[in-house]
Amino acid sequence: MELGKTERVNGKTIKLDFRHTCASEEIVYLAKCKVCDDPESKSNFYFGQSVNNLMKRCNGHRSTFKLNKKDESALSMHVYDKHPELFGEKLCNFNFGVVKQVQPAKLDRVEDFYIFITDADTCGLNRYKVSN
Repeated sequence: MELGKTERVNGKTIKLDFRHTCASEEIVYLAKCKVCDDPESKSNFYFGQSVNNLMKRCNGHRSTFKLNKKDESALSMHVYDKHPELFGEKLCNFNFGVVKQVQPAKLDRVEDFYIFITDADTCGLNRYKVSN
């Protein structure tokens, strides 16, 4: 299942911006696990950001799908913990979409906003706690 123009994330509707692609830079993105992509699942999503393009950022996540590096990415940790039989498939287990393109100085703030409104730091795959 691919991501649509809007995605339900822990009860919130998140709009994706399809004007941007994997070549877009300075973006906040959403990753959703395809394996546990159940409308009732509240722990299958991750918000990230990158000054580089999404393809380059995904390569960073992809490089952590090794046993000695799995703890370096929330995405590889999720697959290792919840779907170990699929660990070798790497990012094939996720769908990605650009949420927003923003100025580099605002990336942290915008990423934190999406993490905060969806409780991604407690319900989702994001690992650091965001305060309002």
